[in-house]
Amino acid sequence: MRRKALLLAIMLLLLLCLMTSTFRFEPVLAVGIIYIHADGSIEPPTAPISTLDSVTYTVHESINGSIEIDRNNVVFDGAGKTLEGPATSDLGISLQGRTNVTIKNIIVAGFTTGIKLDSCSSITIIGTTMTKDSYGIHLTGSSQNIISGNNASNNSDYGIWLSSSGSNSITANTIKNNNYDGILIADSNSNNIFGNILTSNNDGIRLESSTGNTVSANKVADSNGYDMWNTTNNGYAIVLISSSQNMVSGNIASNSVKDGIRLESSANNTVSGNNIKNNNEGLGLSSSSNNNVFANNVTNNIDCGFRFESSSNDNRLHGNNITSNGYGVWFGSSTNNAVFQNNFLANSVQAQTAGNNEMWVDSSGTHGNYWSDYSTKYPNATEVGTSGIENATYIIDSNNQDNNPLVNQTIAENTVPELSSSLVLLLMIATTVPLIIYKRRHYKQ
Repeated sequence: MRRKALLLAIMLLLLLCLMTSTFRFEPVLAVGIIYIHADGSIEPPTAPISTLDSVTYTVHESINGSIEIDRNNVVFDGAGKTLEGPATSDLGISLQGRTNVTIKNIIVAGFTTGIKLDSCSSITIIGTTMTKDSYGIHLTGSSQNIISGNNASNNSDYGIWLSSSGSNSITANTIKNNNYDGILIADSNSNNIFGNILTSNNDGIRLESSTGNTVSANKVADSNGYDMWNTTNNGYAIVLISSSQNMVSGNIASNSVKDGIRLESSANNTVSGNNIKNNNEGLGLSSSSNNNVFANNVTNNIDCGFRFESSSNDNRLHGNNITSNGYGVWFGSSTNNAVFQNNFLANSVQAQTAGNNEMWVDSSGTHGNYWSDYSTKYPNATEVGTSGIENATYIIDSNNQDNNPLVNQTIAENTVPELSSSLVLLLMIATTVPLIIYKRRHYKQ
């Protein structure tokens, strides 16, 4: 019996040694709030952060606490460690009134706001992970900052949120599974949202009361419309609300429970060169007028390729490929929209109106649209000379007809390449490396 007990004890000891050698748990040091002061000192001095030159500050252990950076012209390197909350502050990393600071390579989890910039400029946030926060990254009153190559996922509210902030660049980030918007741009102008991958957010990219922003080359998929408040006006890949003079171009918007792209009470925007596919609706306009919508590929959307409703008037819809949707284009209580040089290809219903008058020809009065079912509906039609125009009018309803239907498909002005992971990486490098080199030279000076 003693031998069996001794053998069992030895086996347990060996198992314990094996477990401790296999599973390495990195301790999380509880320190409260850590300050990097304006004079370069660190408080408390026992914090697991070091600097040799008062320029680069490096984290050595994961921390249960917050960090406040009160010094300009520094690099904060998380070295892959974790900053964990909640702590005595609801902010993970906070900066107020700072300039020329780089924050990189850190995981921030469990705070109300992971990284907060208040009235800051020329800040670069790169290679960080924001997860299980309420807001991943929040900028307020901040301009000319770069947010690039970060992961903002599984947050209970927004992944990246700009409020009253202008001329910022949000590029090549991965943003997924956030409870509300992946990216929210609110009361913010002239920002560039480029080359991001957004998946399974409530809404992908949302602009509210914002002007002059560029939303381009983003890949937005599976916007699901689910949130803790059970609100209903969501589930869009890209949505503009009360926003004007923005450019939405070259994006891929797919598999949304509502629209791939949505404009509400928004005017004078340009929507071009997007791939909008496999959504409930492709592009929807509500109370939105004087927008220019061209050269988009709108494919396999369940309900409509394009929907115009609630007095969405005086828009221009041209040069689009409208393919295999429920309705190619549907006009509700809207009028005086110009629809020309589009390719209507194999939609269940090519076009439907509520009886209001739309214009199915370009401003010269010579070019209408291409209709894939034209030869079936008008088998005896012929081309007018060599004009490229058919001689029989394409009838939509009693108030709407295309008097100049095209013989051949029109060529779209833009095409949109699929965004691969390698392309996104190249975009991130191209947009951030020059700035980092500049900042390093600036710090050395």
